[in-house]
Amino acid sequence: MTKKCKSCGQELPITDFHSNGSKGGKKRYKPSCRKCSNEKARAQRDELIKNHFGGWKCSRCGFEGRPIQFDCHHARGVKRFKISENFRKAVSSKTVFLKELEKCNLLCANCHRLEHEVVPIETKPFTSEPIKHDLQSRQCQHDLNRIL
Repeated sequence: MTKKCKSCGQELPITDFHSNGSKGGKKRYKPSCRKCSNEKARAQRDELIKNHFGGWKCSRCGFEGRPIQFDCHHARGVKRFKISENFRKAVSSKTVFLKELEKCNLLCANCHRLEHEVVPIETKPFTSEPIKHDLQSRQCQHDLNRIL
């Protein structure tokens, strides 16, 4: 069974559409395919984030870029959900989404990784030793600093 997407106009398998409940024992589907509805939801989420923070600028280093280069770092309060994974909340409940954004700082991906770093980079000695595999015992010997 196929259905035509209202957004992109493609005829796609019914499995490419989100379910929309049922009526009279018959299953119903959303008018737009999963790809189109996900793209729309992500665009709405990105617009809310951009408006909330006043643009795509890292609050730590000042880097300006595209949405894909940024993370919302939970810095205050209790984290109820991940901003990146629950982009549908930006569509279904903007107030809940904006309330969660209040707990966050907008960081570029690099600063966000540094924010969550376990061991400060300055204390890690550089090593060029390759990871060695012992094929007979199936054990891996490595320098711990390469993993951290």
